[in-house]
Amino acid sequence: MEVFADTSGLYALLDAADAAHKRATERWDALEARGAMLVTHAHVVVEASAVVQRRLGFEHIRSLAGILRFVKQVPVEEAVHDEAFKAFLTVGSRSLSLVNCTSFVFMRRRNIEEALAFDRHFEAHGFRTK
Repeated sequence: MEVFADTSGLYALLDAADAAHKRATERWDALEARGAMLVTHAHVVVEASAVVQRRLGFEHIRSLAGILRFVKQVPVEEAVHDEAFKAFLTVGSRSLSLVNCTSFVFMRRRNIEEALAFDRHFEAHGFRTK
């Protein structure tokens, strides 16, 4: 079973001061215990790298890379990007990003129902985050 790894989940694992850090580490351990395969797409890796670098400093990028060794990283196909960009334009919200839209399309195409995420948009779009 695949579980999607979002930027919010990856970041929470790294930042001990993050409000979701404890929940993130507990979820990580629980997912590992049940043998779940964590998967993400390239746009999340880019976004997570930028957020970690900006908030925590470049030295924490190596820690992110360590976590990502346990996450299957998939390129974003052109068809996924096109569908996500259309959804992004349709929604037209300041709070919903193109990366979020890409994640939702990616998850639906792979029949992924659960995410390691602390972003309210995942549940709002029908995905489990607990």
